[in-house]
Amino acid sequence: MKQPANLIETLVMRAEHNPEDIAFSYLDDQCNVVCQLSNQQLHIRAAAIAGRLQQIISPLDRVLLLFPQGLEFIYAFMGVMYSGAIPVVTAPPSRNSHHSDDRVFNIKDVIEKTNVDVVLTSTSILDEVVQYFFKSKTLSEKVFLSVEEITGDSAGYWSMPLIENTSVAYLQRTSDKNRIPKFVMISHDNMKNTHESIKSEYRLTTSSRSVSWLPHYHYLGLVLGILQPLYCGYKGYIYSPFDFYKNPHGWLHAITKYEATFSGAPDFAYSMCVEQELSSQQNFNLSIWNTAYNSGEPVKKETMDGFFKKFRGCGLQKKALTSIYGLAESSCVTSGKNKENNFTIIPRKSLQYLSESMVGKNQSGHENIKIISCGSAVPGAQVVIVVPGTRIKSDDLELGEILVSSICNAIAYWDKPEEKEEMFNIYLEGSGDGPYLRTGDLGFIKKGELHVVGRLKNDGQVGHSPVNILQNQPVNEQSTH
Repeated sequence: MKQPANLIETLVMRAEHNPEDIAFSYLDDQCNVVCQLSNQQLHIRAAAIAGRLQQIISPLDRVLLLFPQGLEFIYAFMGVMYSGAIPVVTAPPSRNSHHSDDRVFNIKDVIEKTNVDVVLTSTSILDEVVQYFFKSKTLSEKVFLSVEEITGDSAGYWSMPLIENTSVAYLQRTSDKNRIPKFVMISHDNMKNTHESIKSEYRLTTSSRSVSWLPHYHYLGLVLGILQPLYCGYKGYIYSPFDFYKNPHGWLHAITKYEATFSGAPDFAYSMCVEQELSSQQNFNLSIWNTAYNSGEPVKKETMDGFFKKFRGCGLQKKALTSIYGLAESSCVTSGKNKENNFTIIPRKSLQYLSESMVGKNQSGHENIKIISCGSAVPGAQVVIVVPGTRIKSDDLELGEILVSSICNAIAYWDKPEEKEEMFNIYLEGSGDGPYLRTGDLGFIKKGELHVVGRLKNDGQVGHSPVNILQNQPVNEQSTH
């Protein structure tokens, strides 16, 4: 059987060969399935949306997706890709927002930056979207489509687009240090390489199962919660982040009930599960949870230890707890499974030269910090540390900016050609190795394993002397004793 070249061909093939297999289920706050999509249903709905779009837009036009958490986003995202257009992923307007003018400005900014003409949304928030958009004459001129109102008949107008695998597949929203939105261009090749890498690293198969409450507009929620199940063909269970915040243990209940093998979240989520008291009625079985990934922010050793201590009686395997590193600009897992949860203790004072986030006003510079390892780079990726603000490679155990070279690195930022050379095409001084992606994250390498500390002070634009993690001052000021 011919291997599909991209995610569109993958779903078309699944709809043909395994039409009744469930692709995604959506859960309520009691972890009950309230709706689901088979491969065939997902394909038909995507084709209908694509057929409607192909009547009004051209290939590579941008389509803004504004959706609450749910299955509608999934078939809307695939529908835009089916049409040959480019989905623009961002957060929807919030009905609970106390800063509605700011949200309108943000959406207007998104549309202006990406030159969107069509907005896809859901009937569940259509009133909110229209309300926000009609506050601006520019926004009110856009074409609104509610996916529920697009009938299956539109699938008859759909034709498979011609896809160049080096072309842009979707735009993923991120932001700079001033919270101004940027959009990362992810190509079809980036997607295929990313999901093949994750599939191989974590041995994912059609028998795997995932649970995700992470928002679809965050790269972790999109890449690991939605696109990875689509790529591998296993069941994905989705539910609302608001339901997680109300009851963190609901996440573990869903993992137990649906025997999830692959699920994770940022460090704060594990911490919330540790802090919530266990009910006498709760009976978790976490023994089948093979990969409990912790990513999206610095991973705390105390959190991982506390989570294992609290839930090891529920069958949780210590080797399942996995610290990984990725970012919107390189959404592959750029460092792999750390089976022993190795960590390094370093003086907090070592960080004050480089990271504001790790040295707060009320924290003593003499305290120690436990930095957990994210493991070594996955095959096809290279991770190096450079002296901040330079292209000079640092030695092992020296803090610096994390650079990533990978076939999964994004093309660049949308409509920001001036940043391509300074952010995506970094070549090391001396050796000329590259190109590397400049991440703006602070870390160090010890015995070939990456340790992520946090964000760099000043986004790494100002040069610093190298700082050894075991010392209290820059390398060129260290004592010879």
